[in-house]
Amino acid sequence: MGFDIFMLGITIVVAGALTWLMLWFFFPKGQMESVPIGEPPDKDSPSSITMTQRLLIIAALLTIPVFLIIMLPLLSDILVPQWLRSPWIQAILITPVMFYCGRTIHHDGWRGIVHRAPNIDSIVSLGAWAAYLYSLFVCFAPDVLPVGSRDPYFESVGIIITLVLLGKLLEDKVRAGSGEAVSALQRLYPQNSHKVSAQVASSLKTGNHTNDNLNLDAIPIEDAETSTLRSGDVVLVGAGERIPADGLVVGGSARIDDSSITGNSQSIHIEYGRKVCATSLVVQGSILVQVTAIATNSVLGHIIALVSKARSTSAPLQTLALRLSRIIVTAVIILAIWTFAIWIVVGPQPRLSHALVTGISVLIVACPCALALATPLSAFVAMNLGATQGILMSSGLSLSRARSITKIFFEADMLSTHDTRNPKETSAALHKAGISIGMFTHDTSADTMRQASEFGVDEIIPLAVPNDANMQSDIQHKPQPSLHERNVEMAQWIRHFVDQNSGSGLVAMVGDSEKDTLAFDEADVAFALGTASNQAMQSADITILSGDMQGVLHAISLSRQTIGNMRENLVWALIYNVVGIPFAMGILYPFTGWLLTPAIAGLAMTCSLLCVIINAHRLSKTDIKHTWEYVESDIVHRTPHIVTQI
Repeated sequence: MGFDIFMLGITIVVAGALTWLMLWFFFPKGQMESVPIGEPPDKDSPSSITMTQRLLIIAALLTIPVFLIIMLPLLSDILVPQWLRSPWIQAILITPVMFYCGRTIHHDGWRGIVHRAPNIDSIVSLGAWAAYLYSLFVCFAPDVLPVGSRDPYFESVGIIITLVLLGKLLEDKVRAGSGEAVSALQRLYPQNSHKVSAQVASSLKTGNHTNDNLNLDAIPIEDAETSTLRSGDVVLVGAGERIPADGLVVGGSARIDDSSITGNSQSIHIEYGRKVCATSLVVQGSILVQVTAIATNSVLGHIIALVSKARSTSAPLQTLALRLSRIIVTAVIILAIWTFAIWIVVGPQPRLSHALVTGISVLIVACPCALALATPLSAFVAMNLGATQGILMSSGLSLSRARSITKIFFEADMLSTHDTRNPKETSAALHKAGISIGMFTHDTSADTMRQASEFGVDEIIPLAVPNDANMQSDIQHKPQPSLHERNVEMAQWIRHFVDQNSGSGLVAMVGDSEKDTLAFDEADVAFALGTASNQAMQSADITILSGDMQGVLHAISLSRQTIGNMRENLVWALIYNVVGIPFAMGILYPFTGWLLTPAIAGLAMTCSLLCVIINAHRLSKTDIKHTWEYVESDIVHRTPHIVTQI
C-alpha cells in the first residue's frame, strides 16, 4: 500500500514536470504565433509524388505480412506457424518501414520539436518511436517484462507509418491537382509561330488601311519559335491554331475561342484593331496579329503569376487552423503523458503494457493530420476552380473576404463597355445575396438614371458634385473633372463607405483600368474586369477575365462556398479526435475489457483524413453560377438614391 502511494506521488511529480516542460518549451513567453517550420517548395512536384508512392508501396508490402501474422491466429492457430510469430521476424520486416519509409516523417517531426513548433509529424514520430523501442525491448529482453506485457507492437508501427504516407500521397495529389490550372495554361503556348517577313510587317503597321482585302495565303511567312518573338513582330494565325502572344489584329478577321483566358466558352468575332490574347484559339478564319506583349508581360503571364502567388498564400481560416494545430499537438503530447501515468499507477496488470498501448493510442488517434489539411485543401481546390472559370484570386485573403461583401460600387460607363449578360438577373441575384449596388457617374441625365434603374442600382454618386443640393439640376452641365481629380474623389468616396460600413460588411470596388487603382486601394475588396489593363489586374484582389459583371457574383459565390467547405472540413478533422480520445484512453476497459490499439487508432486518423480530402474535392464539382435562386418578382426597377455629400 505504501509503495503504491509512493509510486503515485512520483508519477504525479514526473508527469507534472513533463507537462510544465512541454508548455514552457513549446509556448515560450512572447511567442504564441505558430512558427513556420516549412515544407519543401516542390512537395507537390511529380518527383515528390513518385517518391511518396514508392515509400508507400514498400511500407505496405512489408507491413501487410506482419499484420496477417498478428491477425490470422485470432481466427485459428493453424493458420500461422509458430516460428513466424517470433517478434524477430516482425522486427526484420518493420525496421525498413520505420527508418526508410518513415524517415521524412521523423525528420520533419523532430525538426518541429527542436524549433519549438511541434507539428503533425511530431506526434506520429513520437508514437512510432515509442512502439518500436518497446517492441525491440520485447525482442531482446522479454523476461524483464511482466507476463502479459511481452507482446510487440511492430504491426502498429508499420500501420501508422503506412497510413500517414497514404495521407501524404493523397494530399500531394490534391495539391498538384490544384496547380494544374497553371500548368495547363503554360502548355497552351504554341511552340512555333508563322512569322511574317519584316518588309511585309512594316507595311502592315503603317495603319493607312484596314488590310481587309489582303490575300493572307499569299503573304510570305517563316516558321519561328514562339520564344523568339519580340514586340512589333507580326504573325499569321490560321484556323485551328492558337495565338502565340498578346497583340492587335492588323489584318483579316476570324472567330476565336478565348475561353483559356476569360472562361467564356462562346466564340467571338474579331477584326482589324481588336486586341487579342495569347493562347486564344482561332476557330474560323485567319488573322494577322502585331505582337504587343510576350511571355510574362502578356495577360496569360500575369494570370499565371497571380494563380501561383495565390496558391502560396493563406486565408485567415487557414492561419487559425495552423495555430490550432500547434495547440492541439502540444495538448495531445501532454494528454498522452498523463494517460500513461494513470495506467502505470492505478491500471490493472499488466500495467506497463496497458500504459504503453493507451499512451501510444492517444498520440495516434488525436493526431490532427486532417486539421492541418482542412483549410489548405479547400483553398487549393477553390482557386483552381476559379481559375478554370476566369476568376483569379490574388491571395487566400481575397478568397476569404469576398464572402463578406455587402456593398459593390462601379462606374456608369462599365455598363456599356463590358458584356453584362442579363443585367436584371445579375442585380437581382446580388440583392438576393444581401448586396447593395452603387454607381459612380459624372452624368445624372435621364438616360443614365433609367439605365441605373434597370440595372438595379441603389445609390448613385455623382463625381465632382457641388455641395449645394439646390444645384443638382446643373450636375450634367458641370465641367468634367481631370482624370486625377476623379480618381482621388472616387477613392475618397470608397473610404467613406468603408468607414460607414465598418462592422456590417465589406465594400467592393469594380473597375477595369489604371484610373480605378486609387479606389482599389481604399476598397475592402477590389475587382478588375476584363484584360484591358495589366496594372488594374495587379492592383486588384480578384480579376474577372470575362469582363462580365456576373463574374463578380460568381466570385462571391465561390468565396462563400469555400469558407463553408473549410468549416465542414474542420468539423470532420476534429470529430474523430474528440470522439476517439476517450476510447484511446481506455474509457471502455472497466466495462468491456477492451482497449483501442495503436493500429485501430491509426485507422481512425486516416478516416478523418479521407473525409477531409473527399469533402474538399467535392468543392471542385460546385456550380458557382447558380447559387442564389431568385424569382421573377425579385427583378424590379429601383429608383436610385443620389448621394451628394460624404
